[in-house]
Amino acid sequence: GGQFPIKRVIGDAVEVSAHIFADGHDELSGDLLYRHQQENQWHAVPFVPDVNDEWKAGFTVEQTGSYLYSARAWIDAFGTWQHDLRKKCEAGQKVDVDIQIGCRLMAEAIERADKPDAETITYYLHQLQSETDALEALLIAEDERQQVLVPVRPICDYLGIDWSAQYR
Repeated sequence: GGQFPIKRVIGDAVEVSAHIFADGHDELSGDLLYRHQQENQWHAVPFVPDVNDEWKAGFTVEQTGSYLYSARAWIDAFGTWQHDLRKKCEAGQKVDVDIQIGCRLMAEAIERADKPDAETITYYLHQLQSETDALEALLIAEDERQQVLVPVRPICDYLGIDWSAQYR
């Protein structure tokens, strides 16, 4: 951590900022991970873009004692696909390959999802597989219910990453 731990009382907000960036034009996502020193389970709060490469997230102190927190970020393949599909639709370009890419991303998400989420994503996958109209494909890709499910668990959750870079 830092030289001195931050001090907060119950009910205070802990605001965290992180510089999140990558090469290229891919969409990014990130989480603030935090837990009380006596907990084993990490809590995740999505980072929200602020200015330039700075992202912000926070949590509320719920009990006395030390909290550990860390940041993780990743290239959001699903968000990048949605962004690219929208741009191609707006430009009137063919999106056949993009639909195939979206189907592959959804199939990968099904493998990682819990059963109820997997069933919902499968429904959207079948819709997308049978779609040939670009604008209809975009509507499926940007449907709120599935936007929450497909990128819900970033691939880094499955890599056994050690969150040892923690701050107090």
